[in-house]
Amino acid sequence: MTITSVGVVYSGTTWRIRSIIVPDDDTQLLGRSLGKGELMQNIALSTYLSVDLAGLQSLLNGLTGNSPVGDRYVSVDGSGNVVDIHIADPIGCGDASPHLGCILTAHSAAIILDILWNGKFLPNIPMSRVSNSLGLNNVLGRSA
Repeated sequence: MTITSVGVVYSGTTWRIRSIIVPDDDTQLLGRSLGKGELMQNIALSTYLSVDLAGLQSLLNGLTGNSPVGDRYVSVDGSGNVVDIHIADPIGCGDASPHLGCILTAHSAAIILDILWNGKFLPNIPMSRVSNSLGLNNVLGRSA
């Protein structure tokens, strides 16, 4: 009973590494039960020990012919506030927001404190007396 490889578990939708299985014995990787939408690639233990996570992702990219894409999500609360940023796969793997009462929404640039309003993310810019007196439509660049 020896360990010569590790299992790199990744999303079949976004191609991002989700977990790494380091077995006590190589036979533990055979027939391993994976989560919804997950795939596994066995990597030599020596390779695993010689690279960091970014290097492991690059290796996986080469083996699969795919790079991670479309996996940046934000948690949005019931009021439309962005409360957190995640690497997730709600479509392929069924990930949910780790925050109670929040939903995951795909977005490549939204940051914490942005606001989701009418389907668009807006920066949470503190209002000055001047901008507040001009009204929300003026601040958003709309004519009244």
